[in-house]
Amino acid sequence: MGNQFDVAAGARLESTGRAPSNDEIVPRFSLDDINQAFDNNEFCFYLQPKCNAETGAIVGAEALVRWNHPEYGLVSPGEFIPLLERESMVTRFDLFIWRSVCEMLSRWDGEGRNLVPVSVNVSMTDIEAIDVARVLGDLLDRFSIDARLLQVEITESAIAHNMDVVEETIRDLHARGIAVLMDDFGSAYSSLNMLKDINVDAIKLDMKFVDLNADNAAKGLKIIESVIDMAYQLRLSIIAEGAQTAEQVSKLRELGCMYIQGYYFYRPLTVGKMEDLLEHRPDDQHFWNISKDLMHRDYRMSTNGRSMLESSSLSAHIFEILNKGVAELSRLNLITGEYRTIKRDPKLPDVYADDFHDYCHALVSKRIIHPDDAGEFLKHTRLSDLRDQLFSKKKSEFTYFRSEVEVKTSVIAFGMLVPPDCSEANPWAVVLIGFDL
Repeated sequence: MGNQFDVAAGARLESTGRAPSNDEIVPRFSLDDINQAFDNNEFCFYLQPKCNAETGAIVGAEALVRWNHPEYGLVSPGEFIPLLERESMVTRFDLFIWRSVCEMLSRWDGEGRNLVPVSVNVSMTDIEAIDVARVLGDLLDRFSIDARLLQVEITESAIAHNMDVVEETIRDLHARGIAVLMDDFGSAYSSLNMLKDINVDAIKLDMKFVDLNADNAAKGLKIIESVIDMAYQLRLSIIAEGAQTAEQVSKLRELGCMYIQGYYFYRPLTVGKMEDLLEHRPDDQHFWNISKDLMHRDYRMSTNGRSMLESSSLSAHIFEILNKGVAELSRLNLITGEYRTIKRDPKLPDVYADDFHDYCHALVSKRIIHPDDAGEFLKHTRLSDLRDQLFSKKKSEFTYFRSEVEVKTSVIAFGMLVPPDCSEANPWAVVLIGFDL
């Protein structure tokens, strides 16, 4: 490939970490050039595989747009996407990409090829201009495609732009059996707040998180680890974008990231090269892993004659808890006592500690726990007792104590949420602290 500056369908610019150099920038194009490109079928898409981090098996792909110009060759999307935006042609362009991807999937199925889900990008412009779910659903029906084979990626910034409208679109996509991924997670917006309000099926970790150096590596790895832990607690799949080196992939594996999309495994490929890869895969590499994860639902329903998985992959109970008065959300290792804060409300007095024992004593010293309840609280939060209780009962619980924040007596809830498989092999619990739970 001539450059590393890719654009996905949905008019989203996606860089691998460096800006294009001057010799990569071609002359500016006109509207006539764009129209001619449509007429001559010069636009196309490449496929970048999404891989199992441990085995390298291809479990999906993302469609990335290219302009195969007769004079300049493969043109950087940075040259023509801004023109499409200025001329209000983004949705026309995206419709072309969506249809092309569906045509490819239909052909693959008809030829008996190995299949993997392919994601297309949807922009806020598309959501405001058309009924995205209806259009994609019609394409699935028209080309007789299993809904699990087509996935949608919406950037975090688009979701933040108009959450109510995007939420409705995601709900309609789910009703048609189409999984939705939040792209560029953590790039610029209030991601944690959006996760409780938006019902996505997976998050794609922004590549900037993976681009670490000696100065930010320690903090960066802690952030990645916390995001991965949080995603698993919310039953979200997580895909790390932009991994280019063996060291980055090794770190992501160590932190528990199951899926990676990046140059370390594959650069974006032509459709023909992707077909060759899928045809000649090793016998021990299996597909559909990520699709099964993404489309995990609580019950089945039938709509328009199509059987699909409907309920959200996120726990509605967790959403409700996060939305009502949580002052702190943390992770606790019930064996080592390691304590990791994920989300914290400024109204809670400053209490920071990496050890659960120290943290609980700090809550008492800061009078977040009322002095009269301090003894009972410290007894209740004794790590050894919590471990024995939660490992055996595997039951989440909330306990209430008096609090004296800002010289005002109130009630504070101290909650422990545990997964069904909580044990020595999986010792992590979620700690919730709040005043109005």
